[in-house]
Amino acid sequence: HFSENLKAINEKRVIIVDFNHMAYSYHWSKFRLSCMLIEDGKAVEHDTTIASGTIKNIFRWSKNGKYPTAVCFDRKVTARKEYFQEQFPDMKIGSDNEYKGKRSKMPEDMKVGIADSEYLLRKGGVSCFAAEGYEADDLIFACVQRAKAKYPGWPIDVITNDADLLPLVDDTVSV
Repeated sequence: HFSENLKAINEKRVIIVDFNHMAYSYHWSKFRLSCMLIEDGKAVEHDTTIASGTIKNIFRWSKNGKYPTAVCFDRKVTARKEYFQEQFPDMKIGSDNEYKGKRSKMPEDMKVGIADSEYLLRKGGVSCFAAEGYEADDLIFACVQRAKAKYPGWPIDVITNDADLLPLVDDTVSV
């Protein structure tokens, strides 16, 4: 009975992906992938490193689409900076103490890679979540709550390297 129960558990799983954390890893990789596209009648090399790496991993983690899968994307959250400035006056916007103020701006080619990936995932029927004013963390929490309701008792794997999500860990959720 134990092996049958283990097999049944392994066949049921929910995958929730923090996309931007994966994108950073691929963007800074020294191994680059690209394809040639025709733009305005000219052949232009287009970097596909982020899309190729992330989509292949998501496909593998979801067991070729067998497991319910949600992919969460960051969007601009100006309200969060304003909140931190209001609650913590030393975190003034524009200062070194600003909320996430020491982070460098996302490179333009990385934005393109993320947008290309989201487009392809959506075209492939993958559940993608993104909304202005929300970071992926917020959406991941909502996806975990929905998965617990829709798939009670199923293991839920949150794929991220963001320690902010560790409080989600419980008897069904792993990070």
